[in-house]
Amino acid sequence: ITKEKYERLTRSTPFTENEKLGFINRQLVETRQSMKAVTQLLKNLYPDTEIVYVKAKLAADFKNEFGLAPKSRIINDLHHAKDAYLNVVAGNVYNERFTKKWFNINQKYSMKTKVLFGNDVKNGDELVWDSKTDLKTVKATYNKNNIHLTRYAFCQKGGLFNQMPVKKGQGQIPLKKGMDINKYGGYNKVSASFFVVAKYLRGGKTEVSFVPVELMVSEKFMTDDTFALGYLKSVLEGMNTKKIENVEMPLGRRIVKIKSVLSLDGYKVWINSKSNGGKILVLTSAESLVLPLDYLEYVKKIENYSEKKKINRNFMHDSANDNLSRDGNIKLFDLLTDKLNSNHLKKMPGNQYETLLNGREIFVGLDFDKQITTLLNCISLLKSGRAGGCDLKTIDGKSASGVLTLGANLSSCKYKDIRIVDYSSSGLFKNESCNLMELV
Repeated sequence: ITKEKYERLTRSTPFTENEKLGFINRQLVETRQSMKAVTQLLKNLYPDTEIVYVKAKLAADFKNEFGLAPKSRIINDLHHAKDAYLNVVAGNVYNERFTKKWFNINQKYSMKTKVLFGNDVKNGDELVWDSKTDLKTVKATYNKNNIHLTRYAFCQKGGLFNQMPVKKGQGQIPLKKGMDINKYGGYNKVSASFFVVAKYLRGGKTEVSFVPVELMVSEKFMTDDTFALGYLKSVLEGMNTKKIENVEMPLGRRIVKIKSVLSLDGYKVWINSKSNGGKILVLTSAESLVLPLDYLEYVKKIENYSEKKKINRNFMHDSANDNLSRDGNIKLFDLLTDKLNSNHLKKMPGNQYETLLNGREIFVGLDFDKQITTLLNCISLLKSGRAGGCDLKTIDGKSASGVLTLGANLSSCKYKDIRIVDYSSSGLFKNESCNLMELV
């Protein structure tokens, strides 16, 4: 077996979140068997359409040959769209030049990326690739970052609650109907299928809140108006000490699914789950981190160095080989700090600008490897889809810094404009709700 596999099998430390994420990402793009199934479906649906097969290496070779920005999984997820675009470009040229066109093997030709795309490519009289203009067009398109990033919003299914009962006096759901939780205990962490917006009076004051609807009652909630309002009142009373009156649903039956987008004064987040019995919404950022090309390349070098360090703990930093330096680390740290202080990112829940600003001197004094670890965690702060906090203890921060949350009761939040945004699958079309803060 390989040395890497042996070290993984004999390691005594658990997998890190980045290792788990890397494994999942690789599985998501595994296409050997799924590609065959999708191909057959496409043939059945579109029998007159030509399906072109493309090797992933073509896109990688194209990027390397023509100096396009490298792919970095730790910065953002935009590389999926960019790789898809390059596969269309490269795949079409190779298909037209070699697959569709019969040619004599004794003729002079080259399959090298630089040679092929450095010259005009024709299929008969048809110009497939114009080397004078097409390369510039592809580079310009590839460097754009105005990519629509969407996620599938859904109603939660599956387990109704944690399967392990908790002791007496605890739990939200009784073990069986009629069994007192205070005497027998119960089940905890009840799953929320979706959320609804409720408007009500609490102690005579108008309030607006996101209220989780449990999976156990979701179907009845959607079909029984009397039950729905009664359920909302009971949930709100469980989260408050003051009297709850005049409960209504200002948006009607409009449900807010898991992974729905919220706009918080323009900053986009996804609703991930509930916490603290529904008093808090746990969010993930829907905004993508974008870096200048030179910094993107530097982050890629950090990523490569970190991977080598995981494989071999004794791997030493060598600025001549890995092109990393303490000065470069400090410049990247300052750039990330400035980004957190930008007008748009200031609106991000859990913004850690003050932590990075106050921790700069500590960062400068860290040894090289700790600087690398800190930078990776700082980049994670700004990555879309991040769940959980980031460890910033090295610069006097918290072990779970930057957790994105929002109080379910909007009446006391800091934002002036909160809207629910529904996107189409492509991200090209959207519908926004009214400003929920105007309902308060």
